[in-house]
Amino acid sequence: MPLDERQRKLVALLLAGHTDASAAGRLGVSPRTVTNILRSLMDRLGVDNRFQLGVALGSRMRAPDRPDRPPRPVPIRGEMPEYGVPGPSARREAGA
Repeated sequence: MPLDERQRKLVALLLAGHTDASAAGRLGVSPRTVTNILRSLMDRLGVDNRFQLGVALGSRMRAPDRPDRPPRPVPIRGEMPEYGVPGPSARREAGA
């Protein structure tokens, strides 16, 4: 499902953390127009709310897998390997 230029820009602004109002200002449209664009996307994708819209768009816009890079390991519950420290649940279990 291709997005037009305005839809792509709106999605990018929302992903960057803009509110509907600030995204509208950046696009030069009214907040109501932003609502209408999002509603149109929801109708096209057959979803009922913004969360579902995000999931649907995310699955369609997902970056392709990179064969030159192995998948990142999924941390075991209680571990935070990127920081080299046990996670909060592991500290709780240890009585810290």
